[in-house]
Amino acid sequence: MYPVLIVGAGKIGTAAAAFLADTGDYDVLVADIDAASLKRVSESCSATTTQIAANDPEALNLAMKGRQSVLSAMSFAFNPGITRRSTSSKIAASNWSPKPPSQSTLLLPR
Repeated sequence: MYPVLIVGAGKIGTAAAAFLADTGDYDVLVADIDAASLKRVSESCSATTTQIAANDPEALNLAMKGRQSVLSAMSFAFNPGITRRSTSSKIAASNWSPKPPSQSTLLLPR
C-alpha cells in the first residue's frame, strides 16, 4: 500500500480520500482541524483521520511521518506551508487549490 496524507477534509479532500482508499492501493490519512469533517471522512471511506491545524508545522511533520505523498485540499493560503513541510520531509506534494490547473504545483522528491 502506498501511504498518502491528504490535508483538508472538505468536499475535495473527502472525495480524494474516498477515491484513493476505495482502490485498495493506498493507505490514506486525512488531516483537518474540524472534527465534524473528519467524522464525515471516516463514515464515507476506509481512510484514517487525524485532527491537526494545517498551519502548525510540528503537527504537519508528525502527520507526514511515514507518508510518501501529501495532497493539499486546503485553500491556497495554506499551501506554501504544507509544501515547505513536504519538501523538508522529502515527500511528493500536490496542491489542489481553487486556482486554475495551470497554476497548480506538483513537487517531486529530490
